[in-house]
Formats: sequence, C-alpha cells, structure tokens
Amino acid sequence: MAKKKRRGVKVYRPHGLSTILYALFGLAVIGGLVVFALLPMFSFTQAEETVTFTGLEFIELCLRKFIASFVTLPAQIEKFEALLAPEATNPLLQFIQKYNEYIELGIGAFFVLAALWAVIELLLSLFMLILGKSNHPKGIKTFGWLTFWFFAISYGLSYMYFVFIMQIVGEGFTIKPDNISLIALGSMLVVGIFLTAIYRLRFKDRIPLKKKKRHDDEDDEEEEEEVSPRQVKQEFDLPKQETSPESGQSVITIGKSAYKKNEDIAIATIPEGIASLGSSAFANCTNLVEVNLPESLREIGFECFLNTPKLTKINYAGTVELWKTIKRSTNWLSKSGTKTINCKDGQVKVNPNH
Repeated sequence: MAKKKRRGVKVYRPHGLSTILYALFGLAVIGGLVVFALLPMFSFTQAEETVTFTGLEFIELCLRKFIASFVTLPAQIEKFEALLAPEATNPLLQFIQKYNEYIELGIGAFFVLAALWAVIELLLSLFMLILGKSNHPKGIKTFGWLTFWFFAISYGLSYMYFVFIMQIVGEGFTIKPDNISLIALGSMLVVGIFLTAIYRLRFKDRIPLKKKKRHDDEDDEEEEEEVSPRQVKQEFDLPKQETSPESGQSVITIGKSAYKKNEDIAIATIPEGIASLGSSAFANCTNLVEVNLPESLREIGFECFLNTPKLTKINYAGTVELWKTIKRSTNWLSKSGTKTINCKDGQVKVNPNH
C-alpha cells in the first residue's frame, strides 16, 4: 500500500495488501489459541503413566467450581485432585488443600480474559478482512497483544503452580510443558510483533479511504491551496498565515488562544478558507452556543473548544466523509455541551477527548 494523503491527512485504501495481511495476522493469533485448546499443554508422568492436559481440559480444571454440576470432569482432573485429597501434615500442602479451588479459579480468570480478548480480536480481524477497512485498526493490534499476554501469564502461572504442587506432594510425579504449546505461544509472540510493525508502518494516524472516488480526490497528494487573508476578515481579526509542515504551502489559521476566555462570543462562524484552528482558540468561551465550521477546515488544535458548556450546536459545511479527514487533537471538545456534528448530509457522533 503506497502512502497516500487526502486533503493533507494520511489514508489507507480498503482491501489493499496491508489490510489483508493485517487481518490475517490477527486471525493467526486466534489460530494459536486453537492449538492451545485442542492440543496438549502439560504432561504429568508417574512411573510409566503419562497424563496430558489440553487447553480446554485445563480451563475446566480452573473453572471446575462452575462447571462440575453440568460437565463430567475428565479423568486427568480426578487424578490430579486425588493427589491433594489425603490428610497432610505439610503446612504448605494444607494451605493448598484449603484454598486450591480459589487459586485455580484465579488462574482460570486469566484464561477467560484471554478468551474474551480473542473473541474481540476475531471480530475485528474478520471485519477488516471482509470490508477491507476499520475505523479503529489499532484495536486489532491492541487486542492481539492483550490475548497474548493474558494467555502467556495464565500459562506461566499454571505451570509454576503445578510445579509447586509436585514439589510438595512428590510421589514420583513430574510435569513438563508440551513442545507444541510452546511453539504456539512463541508463534503468537511473533504474530504480535508483526501486527505492531504493520500497524505502525501502514495504519498509525491514518483513516480508511472510501472506495468511491470523490471529484475532489483526483490527486491524493494534492497540495494545500494558499488563501488570501482578505477572505477571512469577515468575522474575525486577521488570522496568522503559517506554513504547513506536510505540504510546505501557506495556510490560513486562527492562532493559538486567539479567542480564549472571550465571553462576548455567542455564535462563531469560521469563514471559508480557514484551514486550521489553533490550540485553545475558543477555550473557556462560556457563552458560546453555536459554531459554524467551513469545508476548508483540516485541523482542530488541542483543547480548541475546551470548557464551552453552552455549546450545543456545531455545524460543518462539508460531508460526513470529509469530516472524518479532519485531524482533531486531544480534548478538542472536552467539557462542552455537545458531542454531535451536523454535516450537510447527516450527523456524526464524535469523541470530545480525541
């Protein structure tokens, strides 16, 4: 996927090579969990008898308090529980006998969380693969890592717990992790690294580009147009003319803290031609009730409309799709009276903190 820009904002195209690879790597994380569920995780050996636990059986062991009433526990669990049944004089073994099921439930909780993140990871990956895009591609990376770490912690805790029990009980029992499960865990780690790499290279700070080509998107690398300062003097003082670091062209901006704490402004109509609103430009304008934004707007700065409790109406002259291309900094609309933007073809809910 070639690096593209739309109105100065980074974009990615649906069903490109990167989106397909990203989704497939996300599904590969789920594949690692399937290996854990169906193939052996641990092997216990006493004399010549070997007992193995698959991932599903081990989760049953951890959650047996909830499932014993309607699921027949496998023989492996019964044999393990038999080790802890006899009356013990060892203080550590007595402690384990007393709190064993709660310890196992605690470990099981990590497995359940890993499974939860895996379900979300599966849905996000399928969404990306089928539709070729996602408004939040970072989620695939995030939930992939959550799945890996929760399962790795569960795996490590359970292994150490069983080793601890074997050391106390003795009786010739040994325990070892299965090679296949270690390979699956290592593969999940590699996939997580690939997900992170693809996200940083192809999706970080980008938005999905609509498949249908717009008349104003003929050139994805279109330069910013210089706007005459006389065009923006209708409602506000003459704004600063700054240089965009991305395009190298001059753009018209309402500067940092330009109208901060101005209690005289009730309706702010930003003229067409303004490309950027600076940080805290309208922050603490406590009597501001309505803002009209031009289609030319491309960036809204940090805390631009912070603490404007009476602001209940924001109108944008462009479409919903164009609104998505506008870069919005942190807390740009925090503590305001609305979270809805009225575009010319519909409304869109926004995150006031990002």
